[in-house]
Amino acid sequence: DRDSPIKPKEVHIQLTSIDKQVSKIFVAKMDVIRPDVAKALNLPDAVNSGFTLEIPPNTLQQDDYKMLVVANMQNSILICDNNHVVKVNK
Repeated sequence: DRDSPIKPKEVHIQLTSIDKQVSKIFVAKMDVIRPDVAKALNLPDAVNSGFTLEIPPNTLQQDDYKMLVVANMQNSILICDNNHVVKVNK
């Protein structure tokens, strides 16, 4: 969040099937170097603002999933819904 100088304590990714029958939450790995984000936001401190997510095989069934990014801040939770859909193929 460009309006907050506070770094999240944790970032989770929630994937929910379009039919809402399956919902899983995964912990993202934080502190991925993103100089492009720091440059785009003109915030040098945002260089380590990236995150990655590795989902073990067979964790999700074949389907389309809506993705939410859930940032656990110091005194609040920030939920980002960017309308991304993740397609799982097997």
